[in-house]
Amino acid sequence: MIEGVDYSFARPGGARLAAEGKAFAVRYLYPGSGKGLQNPEIVDLRGHGIDIAVVYQEGTNEWEGGFATGVRQALAAQALLERLELDHRLPIYFTCDSEASGAWNTELVNAFVDGAASVLGRERTGIYGSFAVVEACAAAGVCNWFWQTYAWSYRKLSGHANLYQYSNGEWGGSVDFNRALTPEYGQHSPGTHARATSVALSRRRR
Repeated sequence: MIEGVDYSFARPGGARLAAEGKAFAVRYLYPGSGKGLQNPEIVDLRGHGIDIAVVYQEGTNEWEGGFATGVRQALAAQALLERLELDHRLPIYFTCDSEASGAWNTELVNAFVDGAASVLGRERTGIYGSFAVVEACAAAGVCNWFWQTYAWSYRKLSGHANLYQYSNGEWGGSVDFNRALTPEYGQHSPGTHARATSVALSRRRR
């Protein structure tokens, strides 16, 4: 398992992340430098060996908009990604930042993610949410990437999870702690997984 963080307005910096044993950061695609990832931060993180995955979020319940909202968000997220000095084919996580329990709600989440995937392709689409959300999206086959939060998960961990957010509000409330449960969790674009993993393993052996 690989340790990492996610954060919004904080800027802990690549040096601290590396010193604390964190290997990756999940960062927001968002307009402006307040919450959003910007190129100087990318340079800093990469300069300290920190991998980057990306997430797009506007609020806690945008999934309720279903397919059409997923399409709109995917178009906005891709446009923001293309402004950055990152691979423009990176997977993008979208969020269900609420419990969303019950069959009706999980159907809406599936439709939301399916809308995003209609723009990006399922191989580049991910979902952040609870155990139930991850399980529902995996069963429906609407995306390929799964970032589970411990919130609303009732101590259950999905076997589909690539990332697991296991603690919020660390370092004075500035970051959340995560673990990567699979070698690939959205830090590389589809099609480069085997090569990127091979390179990373080679570097660790040196």
